[in-house]
Amino acid sequence: MRIELLRARVNHALAGRRLYYGLLGLNLLVALICLWVFRNAHNDDEYAYLRSADGLILTGRYSYWYFWPDYVPDTFRNPGYAFFLVPIRFFTQQLFPIRVVQMGLCLTACWLISQALRDRITDCRAANLFLLLLPVNFQLYYFATQIYPETLGVFLVALYFYLSVRTGPARSIGAAAVLGLIAGCLFQIRPIFLFAPLAHLASEWWITRRTAFRWQTATILLVTYGLMLLPYGIWNKRHHGTFKITPIEGGGGVFQLGFYIHKIPGSWIGRYWSTYTGDEVIKFVAPADTAANLAAYNAEWDNITAELAPLLTPADQAHLAYITRHRLYYLPPTYNSAYTLAREKILVRNTVAHIRAEPAFYLKTRIYTFFRLYFTGIQLAKLHEAHTLRAWAAALFPFVASFATFLLALGSVGAALIRRRTFLTSATLTALLLTLYCGVIHVPFAIQARYTIPVRLLLLFVTAAALAALLQPKAESGGASATG
Repeated sequence: MRIELLRARVNHALAGRRLYYGLLGLNLLVALICLWVFRNAHNDDEYAYLRSADGLILTGRYSYWYFWPDYVPDTFRNPGYAFFLVPIRFFTQQLFPIRVVQMGLCLTACWLISQALRDRITDCRAANLFLLLLPVNFQLYYFATQIYPETLGVFLVALYFYLSVRTGPARSIGAAAVLGLIAGCLFQIRPIFLFAPLAHLASEWWITRRTAFRWQTATILLVTYGLMLLPYGIWNKRHHGTFKITPIEGGGGVFQLGFYIHKIPGSWIGRYWSTYTGDEVIKFVAPADTAANLAAYNAEWDNITAELAPLLTPADQAHLAYITRHRLYYLPPTYNSAYTLAREKILVRNTVAHIRAEPAFYLKTRIYTFFRLYFTGIQLAKLHEAHTLRAWAAALFPFVASFATFLLALGSVGAALIRRRTFLTSATLTALLLTLYCGVIHVPFAIQARYTIPVRLLLLFVTAAALAALLQPKAESGGASATG
């Protein structure tokens, strides 16, 4: 009886529209604070993104080496984020306007998801729960201040999801075409979302039990989406001699690093990208083996470099000398197409051989990687260097907040699936599948929690919807959720 009374009070407190608008204001305040605190923050990737946009503006060349006479067109990234930066960089070289635009997109995405929750639930409970979770997960606002494509991905995912929820499976041809366009733009930002529209349509097909599913509009969505993939593939064919809708390099390197990162934790590597490997709390090798594993990693790269040496051109040699002379180590060198394509094949070949040799080790690390992608980890090096309360908070709070949210998501969604049959609607299933898709597709690669940032709002969507369903009195559970 006391539990039901408490549930009724919580429901009443969460159902108010006044609370909804108050929480919107709170999130706006948190976003503005983050915008100010991180207004001068930088990351290692921003130079490449900014220079790629500058190349398009100044010379029409898509490359961060656009100023190099014998430049090689970009081999590493789809051009979506560079094109997003172009109109801003055209008017100003200041970074703050980019941060402001991205924060605006982030806040718009948050509002869209809150509106989707209000559409799906008969009152404001789920939307208010969502808005309560947002300030805790301030990493979303932090990434909006960074020159990364993640926030643009957050916005496009939210827009796609919101429109798909509003139109439902029985959408019009025009709505299907718009969804295809948005999905195409998302792919050009993050190619890893290649199969995301299929996951979305599969969820709709399943939830409608194939009766209300419209194959005609699904086909229009996929055809429009497919057409959006062609221009970059044609560009790669023209500049690199191969039709490929994703970049001609990068996948092999992250695949290799995904295997080695757990063998050489806390190590400096500069053979492909110059970076430190994460020093995770959970270890998969004995600390005493790290030095030998790092030596094996470097020996492998020595062999790769020797195998590829005949493919180096005089322009590549001059380019490497230029990088060394001007100390441009924050921009990875771009090699000729033949060299780049051959390196990808070698990296994949070697990594597959490693996996076959150590399947148990690889399986354990992949299971850990899947879960770890959804929350920020504790980096032991930063924790050891923390000597003030502020430093401790900076090292621990992102982990505590994101990990607690992840556990809450697991518990609430699991309980709602078991106890509330009405919880699983087209909207919640789509959000759940897209969230899981983003984790599964990244499993073979190196751990980067920011890879799942574009779907974090969907994770909060299903968490809030599950909590709202669990808080419903039993009498309400049959009619509080829509089936759209």
